[in-house]
Amino acid sequence: MPPAVSPRWPLAAGADSRPALGLGERQVTYGELAARAAAAAGWLAARGVRAGDRVLLPARKDLAFVALHLGALRLSALSVPFDPAAGAAAVDHLRADSDARLLADPGEPPAGPPAPAAPVAAGQPALLLYTSGTTGRPKGVVHTHGSLLANLAALHAAWDWRPDDVLVHALPLFHAHGLFVALHGTLYAGASCALLERFEAVPALDELRRRRATLFMGVPTMYHRLAALPEGAVAGLRGVRLWVSGSAPLRASDRLAFRARFGADILERYGMTETLMIASQPLAGPRAAGDVGRALPGVELRVVDKATREPLPAGEVGEVQARGPSLCTGYWRAPEASAEILDPDGWLSTGDLGCLAADGTLTLVGRRKELVISGGFNVYPLEVESTLAGHPDVAECAVFGVPDDDLGEAVAAAIVPAPGRRPDMEALREHGRACLAPYKVPRHWLLVPELPRTALGKVNRAALAARCAGEAARG
Repeated sequence: MPPAVSPRWPLAAGADSRPALGLGERQVTYGELAARAAAAAGWLAARGVRAGDRVLLPARKDLAFVALHLGALRLSALSVPFDPAAGAAAVDHLRADSDARLLADPGEPPAGPPAPAAPVAAGQPALLLYTSGTTGRPKGVVHTHGSLLANLAALHAAWDWRPDDVLVHALPLFHAHGLFVALHGTLYAGASCALLERFEAVPALDELRRRRATLFMGVPTMYHRLAALPEGAVAGLRGVRLWVSGSAPLRASDRLAFRARFGADILERYGMTETLMIASQPLAGPRAAGDVGRALPGVELRVVDKATREPLPAGEVGEVQARGPSLCTGYWRAPEASAEILDPDGWLSTGDLGCLAADGTLTLVGRRKELVISGGFNVYPLEVESTLAGHPDVAECAVFGVPDDDLGEAVAAAIVPAPGRRPDMEALREHGRACLAPYKVPRHWLLVPELPRTALGKVNRAALAARCAGEAARG
């Protein structure tokens, strides 16, 4: 990694006349975006922001946020994006924890004398992105300019990102998927990115057609909803060369349904806020349901025993670890938490459980914190969910553990009924018994209209467990 990067990054060089952002009917060129970023940097500098300062930014999908984010990078300040729908208490926590110099929330793209251009050190912290906090208070993950650039280089090599690509961007910008992969990736390639305020299946398809898009990135929930559209709604989308899914496991049934409806195969990739993207299915060639591909260029992957931390042979399930230039430097002002995930040799423990095939293909089976240990047996929610999702009465499901005096934890399942069907719980139990070991069959069942999810589509299992416990307490 070079010792310095351009103050213009991640904007591609030589692309000034090309469209960078599509905002409704408006097109913003790379030249205009670069000028806006320089003006935003000057605006921030005039308010006392200096290199190393933290700047809180509500990550709205508009030009003001993108300009301020790029302006902070230009100053070597740390951009701290957050959910614009976050409540006051959450914002207060972020402001206090990050010790932010400024909460920047202008209604329009900030203007002012541009900040002088200067090289930015690759090792300088660039971004502080807070984890979702579903298992506790959010922690700030620190990434440098160098880690962000290394990941972009790996993704561009893996996915053949081109200047003539057009991405329809339906993801939030306060998560790694939407900010690092989709937005930064597009700008680094000199390609074009059309920002959608939110995802809705039919409007998203309309935008894909209108923009003659070549790329779409989504989470499994989006693909589930797209695959459920009637056949006539998907006409005219043959120009999309790459559909990418991440942030949560993609069910085999959704992959097959999407392929049948769209005539295209989804590419799954794997990463997390702390590592950025570390594995991907191949751009060309077959993509198997259930795996997330091989390590990206420059990344090492291994699977270790959860207790001894020793590497395991191919095919054995353990915790996934990664090493490479895209890893974070740790958690913001949290040395103990950082030491829990980063060892002295540079290996980061992801908290995900999986196995590596002999050829390096990684298959995930669940999160270590989501693992249900029932009567001493390990139950991986993803395996049980895949089984239950095969029943015709089930549209979606989530499996989780609840406290049990006898077993320690009991397996529970939340079921979203398929349209027009009323699930028979005993029939679902029989389906589970026919396909699973007895200890994996759920003992507790919830019928819910929809699964509670985070902003990026991950199922909130803690909320389901709390609801299940509440219903049990009420008898």
